[in-house]
Amino acid sequence: MSNPPFTLSIFVPDGDPDGLRIVDRTNWNGKALVFPRAAWAQPSVANRPELQQTGVYLLLGPREDGEGDRLYIGEGDPIKPRLASHHSGISQKDFWTRAICFVSMGHTLNKAYVLAMLPVVGRSANGRVDWKDPQGRSLKALQNMS
Repeated sequence: MSNPPFTLSIFVPDGDPDGLRIVDRTNWNGKALVFPRAAWAQPSVANRPELQQTGVYLLLGPREDGEGDRLYIGEGDPIKPRLASHHSGISQKDFWTRAICFVSMGHTLNKAYVLAMLPVVGRSANGRVDWKDPQGRSLKALQNMS
């Protein structure tokens, strides 16, 4: 069965395609914000109303061993204070170079729903080891097989 078609719209508010990008999808009341860490302090990012919403965010940056990206998945209600603390606060995370935030603009997303959707492990986790396919094989095992 094929998925129904949809349209993605990418808005670049600063005119810089490497800066803040706001992604909308037809028939979805949410938005995705994608931006480099260096843009966090710019008003075009820091003052976005979307960041005052409940949401899920991904922080990505290079792995120490050079093998792909390191990923941190977080949630916030709202997400702006969490991102601020990961940028330069008590919970600072030095590794990330870009962020992807998902929020609902229809106010249908709340913290309880977000927590139910996350694998909420409560600790650092290596996705290559902890993420399993339906047969129970880790991503690392699958990568080693190929």
